[in-house]
Amino acid sequence: FDSLDEEQKDVEIDNLIILRKLNKKIRIQYLNGIDNINKKIETIQYAKELKIDVDVHYNNVTKDFIDECHRNNIEVNVWTVDSKEKANELISMGVDYITSNILE
Repeated sequence: FDSLDEEQKDVEIDNLIILRKLNKKIRIQYLNGIDNINKKIETIQYAKELKIDVDVHYNNVTKDFIDECHRNNIEVNVWTVDSKEKANELISMGVDYITSNILE
């Protein structure tokens, strides 16, 4: 989302809202390249309101962000982790899912 302008971001959120209205039970993840605290707060707010989880680039998550998501019943997926060492670090931080091409 970082490369999207405000209007494009609204379209992305609108699509998540439509998907949520279509099915209240389906699990949805908000794919987001958050890279600053304001975007992290915004991401948690969207996820909380729509009852969805988040999918974030692994370089942009912190233990505090993961903990705050978990306090709000939001699961955290990280992408794309291809290092075993980084995967283990993220697991110890508490991520719920890891997307990987291949762990080497």
